[in-house]
Amino acid sequence: MHRILEHPRAYYAAILAACIGLLLFGLYLQHSKGLEPCPLCIAQRIIFAAIGTVALLGTLHGLSSRAGRVAYGLAISLLALTGVGVAARHTWIQRFPPLQTPRSFRKRRSSRFRL
Repeated sequence: MHRILEHPRAYYAAILAACIGLLLFGLYLQHSKGLEPCPLCIAQRIIFAAIGTVALLGTLHGLSSRAGRVAYGLAISLLALTGVGVAARHTWIQRFPPLQTPRSFRKRRSSRFRL
């Protein structure tokens, strides 16, 4: 396991391969199984493509400096955290559709402005 960390190109290539696999699986489900993606699914695909792009750049550069590896790692981490946020929102919407949202989470409307 520590050999991958010694060679940053292999690390970034593994991330790139995972992103390509996830994007290809999404396209397979869309075109072969007829599942149309929702806007949040498309947002997740864009985030995976962005992570893959950063990983591709990291693979091509093959950085030997610590600062470069930290920069690429930070970019991938921030994109991944954005993806986690989109996935959490997606899961929330599927678990609690708008009409089934618990009362404590609904926006309270003032009766003063009702017509």
